Amino acid sequence: MPNFNLKPTLCTYLHMAYPCGIVENPEVPAPILNANIQWAFPLEKQRRNHLKFDFYPGLGIWRYAELGLLSINHLEMTSEEIRKDGELREKILGMLGRGGYALAYVDYFCIDGTAEHQKRHFGHPWLIFNHNSETDEYIGALYTKEGRFGMVTLPSHRLPEAFRTSPGRRRRGTRRGSCSLIEIQKAKAVGFATLEHTDIKIQLTSYLNSSNLAQERMNNPLLNDFLRKFSTRPPKAVFGIDAYDAIAAYFSQQFKGRRSQHDLRVTRFIWEHKKLMKIRLVRLVREGMALRVTTLPEWDGIEQLTYWIHLKAIAALRRRDLGALESLSCELAKLKAMEGDFIGRLLDQF
Repeated sequence: MPNFNLKPTLCTYLHMAYPCGIVENPEVPAPILNANIQWAFPLEKQRRNHLKFDFYPGLGIWRYAELGLLSINHLEMTSEEIRKDGELREKILGMLGRGGYALAYVDYFCIDGTAEHQKRHFGHPWLIFNHNSETDEYIGALYTKEGRFGMVTLPSHRLPEAFRTSPGRRRRGTRRGSCSLIEIQKAKAVGFATLEHTDIKIQLTSYLNSSNLAQERMNNPLLNDFLRKFSTRPPKAVFGIDAYDAIAAYFSQQFKGRRSQHDLRVTRFIWEHKKLMKIRLVRLVREGMALRVTTLPEWDGIEQLTYWIHLKAIAALRRRDLGALESLSCELAKLKAMEGDFIGRLLDQF
């Protein structure tokens, strides 16, 4: 059976946690080393008061496949085949037996251990990475009812009941989501992803100058595809260090109704972004200054501040203290200043 890391580098969203959990190992802790460090936040209030955010380019399973770190095989299955005795089980066990993973689109209403179980219907992919032959249960990764990324199990005979046909969606000519079951295989020799189109110094300069990449979207299919995630028409998103302003505005606004777990996702995403940037910055110092370093003390302070902000958001949300959440905008302004000063001084040395 394949291995899966239940503590991946990035786990804000499942579309990032799944590929990280598949490819990361002690030898290659972060194959996304060469992924761009840009991130994006919208300039307008989103549906249900949620703030959309993501890395650019995206770091989901499909992006990993394009970088050669994963291979994907779609299996078409009809509803009759899914419910036929042993048919679905045979296919999934075959995938696991070949060292692969099974990505199934399921209804969390039927998955014990999730917050939605027996409460509301919520369709979403579920990554199955193991099978317990003694209990005949599938083992997969999801967000548990405690809100943590972790392991959940499901008896194999109950999976057909949980199965749902995923919505069809096109992604660069490939009909994404049209198949009920997807087999994922890890590349035989997983290494670091190839740098996309700019070196890290150009990336950092673009990040520091908050280049609004939305201006390039007419001539950049990758960016155009990325911006479709944002519901505004035309897509309006801010990139780079000025994204802190969009996040601060989100926390300072008086929204009606109770805050949700999404606030924690935003603050955790900032923390994960700092971890990813640290990997890139350490590499820049190693290659650009010929210094053997494994960490950057000043950046460690920035990373610790983002983690403190995340913990403060958790505590405020549990107390339903909207004032404390809104005060995070001041901490974000401090974080933006610290980060801009550090990156600026680092670039001055090249």
